[in-house]
Amino acid sequence: MSDENKIRDAADAVKGIVEAVPVYQDVVQPAAKELGNALQTVARSIHIALAPVSMLVWGYDQIRDYLNKSLSEKLKDVPTERIIAPNPTIAGPTVEALRFAAHDTSLRELYSNLLATAMDAETAQKAHPAFVDVIRHLAPDEARIVQLLASGHIYPLMTLSATFAGSPKMAIYKQHVSLIAEDAGCEHPDLILSYLDNLRRLGLVDIHSGSLFQLDSTLKIMQDLENHEKIREFIEMYKDSNLEVIRESIVLSSLGRQFCDACVT
Repeated sequence: MSDENKIRDAADAVKGIVEAVPVYQDVVQPAAKELGNALQTVARSIHIALAPVSMLVWGYDQIRDYLNKSLSEKLKDVPTERIIAPNPTIAGPTVEALRFAAHDTSLRELYSNLLATAMDAETAQKAHPAFVDVIRHLAPDEARIVQLLASGHIYPLMTLSATFAGSPKMAIYKQHVSLIAEDAGCEHPDLILSYLDNLRRLGLVDIHSGSLFQLDSTLKIMQDLENHEKIREFIEMYKDSNLEVIRESIVLSSLGRQFCDACVT
């Protein structure tokens, strides 16, 4: 079958998915008609404030056009006989979630990749229905971190603490210091601890003590972090205290690897 026919088949499958999921265009409705005169001014102000949000919410046509183009590209090398209808427990929630997340490229790509995985008979088993909710609970920066880890990187972390003689309760603590937010291109690197907490809560990553950095191939990564100004400044500031340095590493969990196979690569 020609490439044109394969692409048409993929597009038809997407069309059926989107048509099966109701997408309502009018997300923000003016409330003034249902409120008393005293509340009309407030309702009007709220409506104006929410108007930009409504522009970010995709409707049927936008979702259809995006998925037609995106999935046709992702499935162009898949033999026609392998293209299947995706599991509705994945396809329906994915299309619905795209209404609200499609304006962000990082999240939009995860959803599209998940749907493409579910439409290939050879990879469909990797597309777990829970992955729709996983993406739904990711911030764009967290998606960038997962995409970085999907490339096979093991990233070092360091936890440092300093205590002073005679004052064991007066501890200075610096947890999970790393360069991963900067390397992933996070827009808000100062939120990295929250990001790591959420990625662990979702079961996508594990944090280990430094045993993964014993090999020469990974030791340099840890050395680069140890020599970074974040670490050197802390060590210099508290060099006269009891300083403890815990070397750690962040890696994808088994669930995280499956998630990346289905939604990233």
